Amino acid sequence: MAKKGQVKRQHFVPRCLLRRFSQSAQTTSVFVIGSATFVETAAIKTQCAADYYYGHDQRVETKLSHLEDAYAAAIGDLSVETLESMSEPELAKIRAFVHVQAARTPFASEVQRNAYVDFGRQLYAAHAKVNKLRGDRVIQQSERFADDEMGIPGAHTVDLATEHEAAIADLQVKFVVAPGLMISDHPALSVNLWRDEHPRFSEWPVLGGLLTKGFMYLMPTATNRLIVVYDGDTYKVGNDGSRIAYASAQDVVALNALQTVNASRLLFDSTVVKPFDLTMALHIRNLIREQEGPGPLPLRPAGIPLSFLRIADQTPYDDWTLAMLPSRPNASRSKGF
Repeated sequence: MAKKGQVKRQHFVPRCLLRRFSQSAQTTSVFVIGSATFVETAAIKTQCAADYYYGHDQRVETKLSHLEDAYAAAIGDLSVETLESMSEPELAKIRAFVHVQAARTPFASEVQRNAYVDFGRQLYAAHAKVNKLRGDRVIQQSERFADDEMGIPGAHTVDLATEHEAAIADLQVKFVVAPGLMISDHPALSVNLWRDEHPRFSEWPVLGGLLTKGFMYLMPTATNRLIVVYDGDTYKVGNDGSRIAYASAQDVVALNALQTVNASRLLFDSTVVKPFDLTMALHIRNLIREQEGPGPLPLRPAGIPLSFLRIADQTPYDDWTLAMLPSRPNASRSKGF
């Protein structure tokens, strides 16, 4: 039993976000990818949650509650008038919310854990070699290293995100009108379209960190609104002087496909998207999963056109090698939330 005043059922996709994909603010439709099951009416309060996902002490749960309240107040009714008149402090709250959302899901925790396992494997392999030890325990030791680093995975990735939130403070925020969007159980996608289409840096095997040039978040925030948090020196989103851009029908298909590919197991909407609408997206997901396996994917949507977004910086960066991606000149390396 949960203690009085404690929140036992803790959400990794908050209800304030899922309610925007509901006609009643209480229920939404759910598509379960693994079983290909469509549930037309499911309670929002039971979705994307686990008992004490962030721990029993309520520290992270309380912090997230404050962030969600600030986001909900800032985003308002999502009307064009509200979004166009948004202040810089309100935009900062939205940017922080999207940044933390990208880190608070089980998908994000698995990505972080895989990184710790890889680091632990290198660490213990080197240790075994130097000390002439048997190497057959390297995998076991690397798994233990990851578990030690991430005592409570959900809390760990949220703490990392809040610790380094200043690194994305230079990114711009715009809203895209895009009717027909759905959302997944990992909704805030980290992408770098500049890197993916660059003649040299497209060969780089990983996304790069928060400070990397071209870093971007894409997150549906309602069935007809998308938030884009982006590097303004690299991309142009919509028209200058407006916080609103407009997506085409083809853009919506591409955005829904990205949500489908990166979903862990669930897709949500407010009966806008039905299973037959997902045929192509699920086909793409299956092809990618056949190549990459069942784990978290390095999302690289190269070649996917988005009419509301273009790459403005075509500099070849001949002085850079593939050992290092360019970083944004105005990005802050200081810590803090």
